[in-house]
Amino acid sequence: MNYVDPHEIISSVIVPLLDVSKRAREYVVEISLDDAPVRVLRRLSVPSNLYVGHFVYVLVYAMGWDGYHLTELTQGDTLWRSTKEKAIDAESGLEYDEIYSGMKVRNSFRAMVSQLLKKVGDECSLTYDLGDSWHHTVRLVEIRRYEDKDICFSNIGVEILSGTGACPPEDCGGVSGYEDILRVIKDPKDLTYEQFRSQLGEGFDPARFDLRSARRRLYDYERTIGEVLHGFYER
Repeated sequence: MNYVDPHEIISSVIVPLLDVSKRAREYVVEISLDDAPVRVLRRLSVPSNLYVGHFVYVLVYAMGWDGYHLTELTQGDTLWRSTKEKAIDAESGLEYDEIYSGMKVRNSFRAMVSQLLKKVGDECSLTYDLGDSWHHTVRLVEIRRYEDKDICFSNIGVEILSGTGACPPEDCGGVSGYEDILRVIKDPKDLTYEQFRSQLGEGFDPARFDLRSARRRLYDYERTIGEVLHGFYER
């Protein structure tokens, strides 16, 4: 199983969140977890000039994932990867020609969200953790003008608007493993009840979405980018 330090990827890229040379529109996007036993969905507002590479991490953290697994963003015959991710792929022996036959690989930090999602209804797919294979559908649901907000380095414009359902635990075996966990925690007599309850933590509710925690994760990510750009992660 491949693990990756998101801070290492971020510090190797050193790309601002936005391409401020382009005029920003407000994109309202939804990301949902495919085939989940409990509906898990997030609705976000992001600027159209956000780089795709950062958009991937915004989606990952908005969902509630820790971000230490490899992630794939695809749309049709295009795979979006950062230079660092491609290097990690090479180290792990991943052969693009074999696994992604017929697909184009584009640098996710050289394109904006507006080049990925161009009109309302456009979709792309995000897979988190290539072992557990959590598949998500990302859809552009609305495009709006920024009336009273100046989108810039100090005012990024990324915000979680709403959500439904808790993020599944990491490394639980994907959809089928999560289904087993939800079945077990309903039965205190099950031999694995205490094990799974301990793994989930006290008070876990699969239907509950914590908006404050989700917004805090995105704030921490934006702050990390700022620290990178100011040299805090230089070696």
